[in-house]
Amino acid sequence: MVNVEKRNGKKEQFQRVKIVVSIRKAGADEETAREISEQIERRLKEGMKTRDIRKEITRLLQKRNRKAAGAYMMYKKQMQGP
Repeated sequence: MVNVEKRNGKKEQFQRVKIVVSIRKAGADEETAREISEQIERRLKEGMKTRDIRKEITRLLQKRNRKAAGAYMMYKKQMQGP
């Protein structure tokens, strides 16, 4: 399994379920969330930064559900803090 680099610099094992949950919370349907998470997993590289993963999720989500993409971006900004 691939490790990703968190914002604080820690390494963590990639967990596709986290992407599915966050996309669903943004308002996308289950199928969209699963398909995007699978695409992300296929493109992962060891040590990839979570901010780059979020950018790619947003890009893919905008193609499928613009409203959910906007909600996803806002949710992630709140989670990041100042």
